[in-house]
Amino acid sequence: MRARFVALLALASLLTAALVTGCTQSDTRYYLGTFGQNQDLRELFRLFRKEKDQENRFVLIQQIASALANAGKRDKEIIFLTTHVEKNPSDIYNAYYLLLVAEAFNEMKEVPFAIHYYRQILMNNADLLVQGRSIHLQCLEDLLALETNPEHKIEYYKELISRFGDQIEHPAVNWYYMAKSYEEVGEWDQARQAYEKYLNYPDTEVPGDPNAYRKANEKVLSYANPDKNWTIPDLDTLVAAVRDAIQAKNIAKLKKLQAKVN
Repeated sequence: MRARFVALLALASLLTAALVTGCTQSDTRYYLGTFGQNQDLRELFRLFRKEKDQENRFVLIQQIASALANAGKRDKEIIFLTTHVEKNPSDIYNAYYLLLVAEAFNEMKEVPFAIHYYRQILMNNADLLVQGRSIHLQCLEDLLALETNPEHKIEYYKELISRFGDQIEHPAVNWYYMAKSYEEVGEWDQARQAYEKYLNYPDTEVPGDPNAYRKANEKVLSYANPDKNWTIPDLDTLVAAVRDAIQAKNIAKLKKLQAKVN
């Protein structure tokens, strides 16, 4: 654990130094030292430094990043990409470069860093199609796979469905898990509406939950019963909601749950 912390601290220091100095002569020595005796990487970097055309630089940056990743030098890949983005804010491909950074952190199991960069892309960078694939769509899908905060997940589901509803392969699955996220924050009416959307796809299977359709149908009936509007549908839902609220130290959610339970 300590070794991992030290490695992360070193990476953070390198990132800070790189963003402050830019691609100076000192940085050039740093990269050449990173490349060692790899003549292919050295040549790619030499071409990159001289190239002014954005399209050609895009190809070279991809090749350098890929080579560093394949060599197991993910930290160096991250520094190379983030330095370029910081010093070239008008580069139209910055969203893609930051996506590579987020994916590198994700593969390194550094989830908070990965989430940070995925969110930064959505908030600060215009969408971009790379090989016909939306960068923002990729970020939303990856965030939903990594995020544990139900309020943030609801935010991602909303954006995913509103912006990319016609590109989602299994929309019913998203509605189902969106409903479960609403349950986690105690928004029962929104959960019911999301479950109803899911029930419009009776032939869709939810991975890992073979009884999803039956559960959703039961919960819709429970939420719709006017005599039960003040309650929580079942004990499992209550226990899960209380546990999440305690772990998140969410006092407001605990009070809301208290008001819902007899």
